[in-house]
Amino acid sequence: MLLYKAFARLNRSRTRSALTVFGIAIGVFSVVLISSISAAGSLEISKTLNQMGMNSLLVQSTAGSYAMLDDSDIQSIKQLNGVRKAMPLMAEPTKAKLRGNVSLNPQSFVPGGAPITSDCFAWGITQDAAQIISLEAKHGRLIHHGDTAQSTMVCVIDEDIALKAYGRSNIIGKTARLSLNGSFYDFEIVGVAKSGISSLQTSFSGFLPQFVYLPLTTMQMLSERSHYDKIAVLTRDGVDGNSNLAENIEKKLSATRAPGIINATDLMGQKSQLERIIGVITLVLTVIAGISLLVSSLSVMTVMLSSVKERAREIGIKKAIGARGIDICLEFLTEAGLLSLTGSTIGAIFSLITAYIGCLILRVSFVLDLPAVIAAIAISLLFGMSFGVYPAGKAAKLPPIKALSNS
Repeated sequence: MLLYKAFARLNRSRTRSALTVFGIAIGVFSVVLISSISAAGSLEISKTLNQMGMNSLLVQSTAGSYAMLDDSDIQSIKQLNGVRKAMPLMAEPTKAKLRGNVSLNPQSFVPGGAPITSDCFAWGITQDAAQIISLEAKHGRLIHHGDTAQSTMVCVIDEDIALKAYGRSNIIGKTARLSLNGSFYDFEIVGVAKSGISSLQTSFSGFLPQFVYLPLTTMQMLSERSHYDKIAVLTRDGVDGNSNLAENIEKKLSATRAPGIINATDLMGQKSQLERIIGVITLVLTVIAGISLLVSSLSVMTVMLSSVKERAREIGIKKAIGARGIDICLEFLTEAGLLSLTGSTIGAIFSLITAYIGCLILRVSFVLDLPAVIAAIAISLLFGMSFGVYPAGKAAKLPPIKALSNS
């Protein structure tokens, strides 16, 4: 009954009530929209980072050929708690020559043109690359066990190299001439990898944007090297960036080497740090949006004060026939709460619809941050009720005789 009467009274001043509701809705809309964008963005970033191999570590020697890594180091790493897999890696800058010719417009590709030479980086990997460094083939396949067992002359290239040479990504079966140890060798392209998803590219993207992947044993044979440059480590589920796994690996491998020679880069730590940065940015934006919500809630006080003045005669009559101050006070507080609740609910609904449409357009997963929505509505209701206390108290204290004489 109290809510019905409050709604009826607010309906008398529709324009003023609608403007107040609109102002509150805008404030809640901003807060909930920022929260929704943050939740969807955080999920998408987390999925992308995991795809790039951020649940792994990269172990390498800082002393170059003076302290190369070998099979015994891999076995030592596998014995540590938190390690799921460890894969040896070899790396060498190289040049890739592919037969093709393109201009600035890929549509003008001329087959059989002069070879296209790309400065890139060759990585010797094993069949575990798909899991440990999250390498993904867009066309063809990746390096498998048979390639490493037989030291086959095959390779997987970055999509960017294929596009540069042929104007298309699917060039399975073509030949790439790669420079290794001062000589060029012909490799059959058996796969084209998606560029930018590997943790190796995450670490070196600013310097070495294009990669070529070879069987590890093939690269060892052609480079005449038996040791490794790096070891990629896949961590077990539940191991986060705050663990001391990287430190334990450094201690374990440094036992037979000079201090500081072995460096383990914790890519998961970078993920945790990025998530903290996103959280801080979201908090700052939410606080800014919260200020607009606070300002919009001030309009509730303005509306209620105007209502007290306009309804002075009504208040006087109610008090004259026995209405208590608390009854008058509850009427105004109910009206203030109804305005805030209506505005915040409308704002939350429209913000969620906007966020959902935005996620559909951007093709990212929509995340309903229900606690944030409830918190925004609750805070808006709290602000509205708080700013309605003064007008309600003023109405409750209004003497009946004075109210009737001033009406």
